Amino acid sequence: MNCGNLEVLPPLGRLPNLESLSLVGVGVRRLDAGFLGIEEVENANINEGEIARVTAFPKLKSLWIENLKELEEWDGIERRVGEEDATTTSIFIIMPQLRELTIYYCPLLRALPDYVLAAPLQMLRITGCLNLNKRYGEEKGEDWHKISHIPNIIPKIIIC
Repeated sequence: MNCGNLEVLPPLGRLPNLESLSLVGVGVRRLDAGFLGIEEVENANINEGEIARVTAFPKLKSLWIENLKELEEWDGIERRVGEEDATTTSIFIIMPQLRELTIYYCPLLRALPDYVLAAPLQMLRITGCLNLNKRYGEEKGEDWHKISHIPNIIPKIIIC
C-alpha cells in the first residue's frame, strides 16, 4: 500500500487470510485499534459475564513498514474496565503468526506495542529509526529486554 495522502488506515486486521502486508509511504500518524479492526469491539456493549474474543491479523506472517515519515505512535491495546463492567472480558489476539517485522525510515516512531513484541517473531529489522534504535539498542536500550529473545535482529541495534 503506497498512499502518501492517506491519514487513516482501514481496519486491515479484519482480513482473515492476509499473510503479508507492506505499508510504504503512507501518511498516517498512528497505528491504532482502528487499523487492527478491533475498535468496534472496544466500544461495544458486552453483556455481563460474556467474553468477547477477537483476533486481528490472524494469518499475518510478514509486516513491512517503510517510509512512514509521520508515524509517531503504534498503540498497544489497553482494556479499559470500569466498576460497572468488571465482570466482562475482552480477549484480543493480535498477529499470532507474525514471524517477520521490518521497519525502515520511520524517524518519529517512538516504540513498538507489546502485542508485536509478544508475537513469535523470528526476524526483526529496524533501520533509519533513531528513536527505536535508542529504545531497543542492544544491552543499553531501556527496552532491549523486550526484543532480546528474537533470534535474528538486523542490523544489530547497538547504542554507544
